[in-house]
Amino acid sequence: MRLAGHSLAGDRPSDGDATRASPTGGDGSWGPVAFPKRAGVRCWRALLEALSPLGVSLQVQLEILTRRTLAAALDQQDRPMLHLLPAPDYAGGLALEADAGELSPLPLEELRAMLAAAPSTPSLVFLTARGSEPAGRAFLEAGCETVVALRGFLPEADVTAFSAAFYTALLRGAAPREAFEAASASLHAPVAGGFVLIG
Repeated sequence: MRLAGHSLAGDRPSDGDATRASPTGGDGSWGPVAFPKRAGVRCWRALLEALSPLGVSLQVQLEILTRRTLAAALDQQDRPMLHLLPAPDYAGGLALEADAGELSPLPLEELRAMLAAAPSTPSLVFLTARGSEPAGRAFLEAGCETVVALRGFLPEADVTAFSAAFYTALLRGAAPREAFEAASASLHAPVAGGFVLIG
């Protein structure tokens, strides 16, 4: 099984993690500033650590989510699973990173066009950014069989715990719906209720 994990950053950076913003426009307006990637890497490491006792050989790849890396993930003929680590919420699509490190929103219309032009879609997509259900539906409409998305904000530890429970069940042979139900049953109701299974 192949799992491709793409990360931008954390949902809610702590004060120590926050990137300082400064006015970018002549009128004193504030421009978008990228969040740090530390939270995404922490979630990724915690997820891999939680899955290591299973003794399953996984081929994983961790990359910054940009238009280029998303296009490359959609070009994989073996249809790997795509797991997007916590990122700033953007209900209008996906929050990507541009070449210079700044936030680069990918609106739903552009995401749909990118998915329509792609030679394949991932077999499963797991989105951990708050408000990612609309983007999840775009993946489903493009042919992805299963999408897990996050409706509201959850702390980093809860996102990681749910993800680990889901993948543990999946790697033990459960179907995606069964894995989602097992992960939901293993956690507190408010945590499980933050995720939605699409497809």
